[in-house]
Amino acid sequence: MIWWLLIFTIDLIVSFAWAKAIKAISDNKPLIAALFAAFITLSGAITIISYTTNHWLLIPAVLGSGVGTYLSVRCK
Repeated sequence: MIWWLLIFTIDLIVSFAWAKAIKAISDNKPLIAALFAAFITLSGAITIISYTTNHWLLIPAVLGSGVGTYLSVRCK
């Protein structure tokens, strides 16, 4: 169960970071965009490694991505 919460939280944060990275790119802030990109790559690797061994972890990954994107748009 802890993996479900961890994957959900990581994907929520990654989706939020994607929105912030896109905003930083459109605002021409290369350092901030680069930091978000590095974070996204690292976090994505952690979740991909997790759900390639347990396909059921795709459920919290998808839910976390949806909620993270929703929150990033809501909190602009």
